[in-house]
Amino acid sequence: MPLDEERFARFREGMKWLHGQVTNAGALMIYVTPPTFDEVRGGHAGYSAVLGKYSEWLLEQRKVAGWEVVDLHGPMDSYLAQRRQTEPEFAYAADGVHANAVGHWIIAKQILMHVGTRDLEDVADAKGMFVGIPSGQEALRLVQRRQDMMKDAWLTATGHKRPGMKQGLSLPEARAKAAEIEKQIRKVVQNQR
Repeated sequence: MPLDEERFARFREGMKWLHGQVTNAGALMIYVTPPTFDEVRGGHAGYSAVLGKYSEWLLEQRKVAGWEVVDLHGPMDSYLAQRRQTEPEFAYAADGVHANAVGHWIIAKQILMHVGTRDLEDVADAKGMFVGIPSGQEALRLVQRRQDMMKDAWLTATGHKRPGMKQGLSLPEARAKAAEIEKQIRKVVQNQR
């Protein structure tokens, strides 16, 4: 949809309401700006600018309201433009929306740097984080296994109807297995120290 002031106002009010609910509950709220929408792949001319406007507003809240905001939109837009200079067909997603591994790495990298992870500027992908760590790839494999299992369990629990998604475990089953995988992850990580 094109930028609409009424819809944008509802977004701003919703974000302020959410911020109040979360902080009143004693939790820390960390916002992320919307990921890039690739108009070349997804059509909908002008929608990227709409998400840019929403992103600008969220980023302004750092100064005016003291919110913690991670910028995904800007770094994703920049990387997309940079890659397209030498690879005109480069895309994060065939549909312009659902990011591939490169897009997800940029998202993860921005969040990790926001929460204090250092030395990621020149790391090209998630596997690169573990270079030089003897059991790093094993830890990453376990984290991915846990993530995939929990994703399937939650999608099944919520009744998601996306075609091609596999049936997940029940949430109690998945949580129990995730706890076991967590123990394995901690053991692998502990052995690195």
